[in-house]
Amino acid sequence: LAAYKTDEWKNKIKNGGTITIAGKYEYYANKSQHEVVDAAILEYTDGQGGGDEPGGDDYSTAASKTVEEFIQLADKSTYYKLTGTVSKFNPTYCSFDLTDASGTIYVYSVLAAYKTDEWKNKIKDGGTITIAGKYEYYANKSQHEVVDAAILEYTDGQGGEPGGGDEPGDIITATIAEFNAAAESSTQKYKLTGTIGGSINTTYGNFDLTDETGTVYVYGLTATDLGYGAKNDKSYASLNLAEGDKITIIGYRGSYGDKIEVLNAYFVEKVSGGDEPGGGDEPGGDGNNVSFDKSQLAAAADNGATVAMNDVISFTNSSNYNGTAVTELRIYKSQTFTVSAASGYVVTKIEFTCTASGTTKQGPGCWGAGAPAGYSYDDKDGVWEGSSNSVAFTATDNQVRIVSLKVTYAAK
Repeated sequence: LAAYKTDEWKNKIKNGGTITIAGKYEYYANKSQHEVVDAAILEYTDGQGGGDEPGGDDYSTAASKTVEEFIQLADKSTYYKLTGTVSKFNPTYCSFDLTDASGTIYVYSVLAAYKTDEWKNKIKDGGTITIAGKYEYYANKSQHEVVDAAILEYTDGQGGEPGGGDEPGDIITATIAEFNAAAESSTQKYKLTGTIGGSINTTYGNFDLTDETGTVYVYGLTATDLGYGAKNDKSYASLNLAEGDKITIIGYRGSYGDKIEVLNAYFVEKVSGGDEPGGGDEPGGDGNNVSFDKSQLAAAADNGATVAMNDVISFTNSSNYNGTAVTELRIYKSQTFTVSAASGYVVTKIEFTCTASGTTKQGPGCWGAGAPAGYSYDDKDGVWEGSSNSVAFTATDNQVRIVSLKVTYAAK
């Protein structure tokens, strides 16, 4: 193979040396000759049996590195061993992501000797693999990669040898931190317990799930197990869940871009906390709350129309979009956004997230002198706290754009 047609190898291999290769069979009819083609050099010693190993290009003597160490070395001329979990396996090219405790790297290619049906049918997401490969950087994708890789060892997700079963095995009960550190898999299920939060999409069941170890985004929760890759059946509403509920779910480790997600999750049980949708504790307790997610905000009326968030809380926005399609709630400069509670209730807290930070245009600091008493902001988040039947914000300094909104209220 081209990787071995180097001066280093040409100067090291001598007649009388002992060599181990991996290659394919060919017959050259013109010479009536059996041949080995597409050969990878696995091991070599000189004719004296001495240590004339080829300076790091020999897979058997390649130094073991973590993914982080491999990236830091950025050595394009030397082979290093990496061991980790396989995810996003592409059988066409025998490429995949390799993940260990230090990080993840893309294995762009394996040597031709491994691009065989045997390997393509054996490697599965969730398996553990050891490879030897060289470093490369793909500038177009800003991506670190392993190239010219040889597969040295592989076990499937159950710890078996290549050719073993690829059943998903038992459901793994994990913390969110453990889930986030796991490899992506379309077969392995994880059981997670946490509290519902973030911007909640009540149609498909999209929300943040948080426990004491971290947070992960749940991309869709259904009432029953529909299977990996199934279309969401919009059954989330039937679960009667709300922000603050502590629940147990089962789903698969996946991602969208750089964002880790729980995919095809289904409901197991409600552990504690929360109330019916739109509610929280009973009036007189810590307060009820209601949230709008981004998709609902985008559909909210403008130009002074009243938008009901539930039976108690509503808001108005004096801005006129003039038919502009929006993806957030826009309060243009000099316009007013008002949150109101029904008779017998008061608003006690308003929390929202903007598209920009601080006093940058569209940020939570752009209310300026038009912010009500009790208001503060940090980065992209704004918070008002107090007790009032109606709370008005006027965008005095610049326009404000809101992508998530939560209102807490209580009975008088």
